[in-house]
Amino acid sequence: MKRCTAQSFEVLGDPDADVAAGVRSALGEQGGRTFSPRIAGFVRFSSEARD
Repeated sequence: MKRCTAQSFEVLGDPDADVAAGVRSALGEQGGRTFSPRIAGFVRFSSEARD
């Protein structure tokens, strides 16, 4: 983040507290940040879940 300025940053889904704190810390006062809960849509499952 030393060489760029974020105008906005959107996190889709529900990050845990550590991730949310990291995003807030990295962005500081730059741009807007939005945390949007997952409502519906595409979900990628890990390859371990496949048969």
